[in-house]
Amino acid sequence: MQDVTTPGSEDLWIIQPLLDAGLDRDAVRDLLFRVSFDSLVTAAPGDVAFLRSQPPAFRAAWIETFDRMLRVPEPSNGII
Repeated sequence: MQDVTTPGSEDLWIIQPLLDAGLDRDAVRDLLFRVSFDSLVTAAPGDVAFLRSQPPAFRAAWIETFDRMLRVPEPSNGII
């Protein structure tokens, strides 16, 4: 798995909406880890309750980032 939050990552476009919304790379990394962990341990995977308390610009950035994560093409090198 590639860390898309590193400065040289060719996949930085995936998280660009969150960066544009004012989060720094460390905050994005923490957010992605938190959401991933929560989805593994909660009874309702995909629950985005954390978004309710966020400003509209952040919510829109998260939705765009999530959409981009879904649209990432499969790796061409065969590594999953």
